[in-house]
Amino acid sequence: MRVIYARMEPTLDDNMPREQAGFRRRFSTIDHIFTISQLTERCREYKLPLYLLFVVFEKACDWVEHNAVLRAMTDQGVEAAYVRILQGTMRESHTEIALFERPLKICMKRGVKQSDICSPKAFTCALESVMRQVAEKDGFEIDEETLQMLLFADDVVLVASKPATLQSLLNEISHLTESIGLKIHPGKTNWMKNAHCDDFEIKLNNQLVERVEHYVYLGQAIRMDNDLRLELS
Repeated sequence: MRVIYARMEPTLDDNMPREQAGFRRRFSTIDHIFTISQLTERCREYKLPLYLLFVVFEKACDWVEHNAVLRAMTDQGVEAAYVRILQGTMRESHTEIALFERPLKICMKRGVKQSDICSPKAFTCALESVMRQVAEKDGFEIDEETLQMLLFADDVVLVASKPATLQSLLNEISHLTESIGLKIHPGKTNWMKNAHCDDFEIKLNNQLVERVEHYVYLGQAIRMDNDLRLELS
């Protein structure tokens, strides 16, 4: 599979936007941590409202649908021969249970193998296939481009200057990701705002999303005031 992966990787990387930094050459967690740090700092300096929402999926790698992965790879230009090989490995996925002391084999239609070298790319490919369908909203203009989300594999941060935009983004992403088998975890998804924002409630499927003062993102404690005492303690 390493040979197949090496041949698919350039095609998949070329189709990934800069917002997706997970499992890519020349990208790291530092890229997104620095981006968020600069964003919070500039918004504080110029007294601009900033809302951040950190999306957490429930067992993302276990629930993504096989068909969604294969379809996404085809759409992003991976050669059909490689897609068929990956499809063959997925077809072999199964679990066994004992029913009245008789073994029963059940074919799996979801999930990517955690130990497979192709799995991280396969997952991010499927996720990107729906994320690119998100309509451009009121994000932040940077070098004539609109920033409204950052992705590191399944770690998703939504960025907005208005609370209604943040809610709209969450609703749309929840709907789109459900189409490939993913579900956002309402209890682990959090959001924060800086001092220049209005009070607001964010909901996911009529359940309140918790607002926090800090959030550990990619190993870094994120605060709107960029206070590093929590990180250094």
